[in-house]
Amino acid sequence: MVIGYLLRESVSGFRRAPLAVWATLTTMSLALLLVGLVVLIAYDARQVVEGLKEKVELEVFLLDPPARPIEAWLAELRSDPAIESVAYISKDSAAAIFRREFGTEAELFVAYDFLPASFRIHLRPAWRNPDSAAAVARRLQAMEGVDEVVYNQALLLRLEENVRLVSWMGAGVGFVVLLAAIVLVVNTIRLTVYAKRLLIRTMKLVGATEWFIRLPFVLEGFLLGMLGGALAGGMLFVLRELVLASYLPAFQVLRWPGEHPLMLWGALVLFGALVGMLSASFSAKRFIRRTPLS
Repeated sequence: MVIGYLLRESVSGFRRAPLAVWATLTTMSLALLLVGLVVLIAYDARQVVEGLKEKVELEVFLLDPPARPIEAWLAELRSDPAIESVAYISKDSAAAIFRREFGTEAELFVAYDFLPASFRIHLRPAWRNPDSAAAVARRLQAMEGVDEVVYNQALLLRLEENVRLVSWMGAGVGFVVLLAAIVLVVNTIRLTVYAKRLLIRTMKLVGATEWFIRLPFVLEGFLLGMLGGALAGGMLFVLRELVLASYLPAFQVLRWPGEHPLMLWGALVLFGALVGMLSASFSAKRFIRRTPLS
């Protein structure tokens, strides 16, 4: 019986202030749509960056002749927790690569036998950032028999800066649009509280607790947020799968987190419900306390 009362009261605001409810639902949906789009872009940017980081390799050039057997080098490098894979490039292999890349003109230089033996090293994902890669490079440089360690540090720095910029921009956009949605939820609950002020006054007089009075409004905010998240997820799916695919083919590369749209759709529903519930709880608590007993 109590549950039935709470459910009836939580949806009564949809009838009493339909314009405010639809304005809130529309704004919440658009806000969560933008949040979902930012998440989609940020996730894809992160995947692209990780793919580029996989191609960054450390080249460890050895002195000639090598200070110790190549097998000993390989065993030590492969035991390093930061190193995912290592390949040995002999002097002859380096000359062959040089010929393949520079053609017949390479013969003028290969004859001088200036290409050293080296190791090509790929780092594990946790170490593919500028600071960790630099630490590994310093450690390798300090090893006996190493002439030079070379890697594209500038690329790693640029990738980290771009990801950080995209993340901050996305966070800023998401904060602004969610703030607008929260304000509308607060105002909608305020209108509902005002419309029920006589009922709230009566419930206070008969001894109803504040939480019992507030709970229907919290459920209303929860429903608004959940519906807003569901609509946002649906619009994001249509935008990604139909609109962008038809009119902006370049954006077809955007990948769904977890490789499935339902994961992001569910996250938007839960996030919208949480935002709506917390906003409604704050608004209801504030305005119920202001409702006079006489």
